[in-house]
Amino acid sequence: MIFLQKDVTHPWKYKGYFDGIFTSFGLREIPEEERLGVLEKSYFALKERGRMVIADFNPQISGVRKIVLFTFFKLFERENLNFLSLDQNEILRKVRFKEIETFLILFGLFQITLAQKN
Repeated sequence: MIFLQKDVTHPWKYKGYFDGIFTSFGLREIPEEERLGVLEKSYFALKERGRMVIADFNPQISGVRKIVLFTFFKLFERENLNFLSLDQNEILRKVRFKEIETFLILFGLFQITLAQKN
């Protein structure tokens, strides 16, 4: 097994190359206007049936937990506040991922999303 660390915001020469792509607390760091393009690059870099795993905060949270997360973002992630309005699964479907599963962690504050290329 070989692991590569790459910056997906830069041009990639990879097409159908990877079995899996993992991003941990990075999607929110990508400017909103670049997220779709970054996820498209990731999709095309995956082999058929390849998987993308995204571990990050849960932008779809509600109630008191949303207030907690919003406060955290307001204090520490000011430039990334727009992440809290992201519908991650919708953007993954736009990119053409079909099988998308989301697992909530720590009272739903965090999530792990598995998206498979068909």
